[in-house]
Amino acid sequence: MTRPKVALLSAAEVPSERIPSSVEAAALAAWAKLYLAEADVDGPLAFDLAVSPEAARLKSVQSPVAGQAEIIVVPEIVAGNALFKMMVQFMGACPGGVVIGANVSILLT
Repeated sequence: MTRPKVALLSAAEVPSERIPSSVEAAALAAWAKLYLAEADVDGPLAFDLAVSPEAARLKSVQSPVAGQAEIIVVPEIVAGNALFKMMVQFMGACPGGVVIGANVSILLT
């Protein structure tokens, strides 16, 4: 990918202190706009807005990522685990996960 589209998932599209992952996604997206010029990063986005152009259109979300995400970043391990298993079981996916914080990069398949 020359310019990946990265969606930062949360349960809400508008940052709210009541949903910490939405605030974290907004902060990370703002940081990425300054420091990751080689990627389009946006969030918070609900899953449907990340992958469905129709959902993005219906909710009038204007973003280069909305409806076109190529990389999905989940807010925590429970959401990631559920999403991973759903994709494998119902979509025949062969996904990979990245372990952050190790001395070397680790990709789990």
